[in-house]
Amino acid sequence: ADAIAFLVDSADAQRLGEAADELAQTARLTEGRGTPIAILANKRDRRSARPLAEVEARLGLGALRGEADTGLDVREEASAPAAEGEEMADRDGEGGDADAISGPRVVHRVRLFPCSLVSGTGYVEALEWLVAESGRAG
Repeated sequence: ADAIAFLVDSADAQRLGEAADELAQTARLTEGRGTPIAILANKRDRRSARPLAEVEARLGLGALRGEADTGLDVREEASAPAAEGEEMADRDGEGGDADAISGPRVVHRVRLFPCSLVSGTGYVEALEWLVAESGRAG
């Protein structure tokens, strides 16, 4: 694959663990290829949308980037609704040295994009980033 777009329901806290497992499996398939992965955190328009920091932590994005554990305790994160104009988590996974989620070292270029199909936000930015990143050498 030249690029991966991974859609996750950021308003469904119960399924973030399942999404993390699927993402880890997908990332292992492209390990060592420099494949960029855009995580589209959908349903940011809903009051039940989890904070982006929690989505990032629960999906294990730091581990996929090869970052050290941030120590974020997602249970203490406030469950406030997503703010309009919410910023993207702009970390692209270059460098770093850590073990991936329950597996071998995996280092990827990963970026989290807050999205909403209802408001039509975030998707264009995610796809533009994937196109730009897929042209870069990994």
